[in-house]
Amino acid sequence: MPQNKYRHGLLAFVSSHPTNKVNIVSALRVLFRFWKQEHIFDGRFDDLFDTCKVWKREQMPSFYTAEEIMVVENSISRSSGVGKRNYAMVLLASRLGLRASDIAGLQFNNIDWDKNLIIFKMQKTGKTIELPLLADVGNAIIDYLRHGRPNSTLQNVFLSARAPYVGATKACVCAAINTIICHSGIDTGGKHHGPHSLRHSLAATMLNNGTVLPVISETLGHKITQTTMSYLKIDIASLLKCALPVPPVPNAFYMQRGGAFYE
Repeated sequence: MPQNKYRHGLLAFVSSHPTNKVNIVSALRVLFRFWKQEHIFDGRFDDLFDTCKVWKREQMPSFYTAEEIMVVENSISRSSGVGKRNYAMVLLASRLGLRASDIAGLQFNNIDWDKNLIIFKMQKTGKTIELPLLADVGNAIIDYLRHGRPNSTLQNVFLSARAPYVGATKACVCAAINTIICHSGIDTGGKHHGPHSLRHSLAATMLNNGTVLPVISETLGHKITQTTMSYLKIDIASLLKCALPVPPVPNAFYMQRGGAFYE
């Protein structure tokens, strides 16, 4: 059967799903790559999507202002063990930018109390990172360990809220922080409200304070500074400084060709 028939059929299928075109094209590329590796076809479809352009919508990181983050932190009740745990987890995300997986995986040997440092290997990148153990963060962890953490021989700092007590999971951290942000009273409309939004918020605050990119990159544990540059799009104050004045257009321009621009 002619190759063009297959091409037209596949392109028609992709075009018929305009709202999900990015995912469909990506899935088909993976499928064709597999077929080629398994010698199911000879790879003549490699250029199939050259004429099927897909533009991803620009994604803006969800972040909150320093004032909103303060509201979130202060909204947490620390009268219970779970509240003390959740408060400490939120501070690790909002003050130090830790990911949910790293908060869940934090162990006692990652905390150097004498030097006021947190040292751990990031689960996402495998990079070992060293962060200052800020006073508020350290005090929150101590409060949880002394007055909220169930008795356990586990080395995990954070445990589940119910017996049998096990180490906190990434899902546990995400659910707790998500609920806290949503119930804090801040406006979350159109924004994500999990641990990563607190990480983004820390980056935004550092940018607003004039912190240079390499320092932000080191704080967040990025392997390369280019990753951190994605946060530049949310630094509105600095972007406004780059704006160029638009010179006024003389009225004679619009009156060209008998005022065609006004028709």
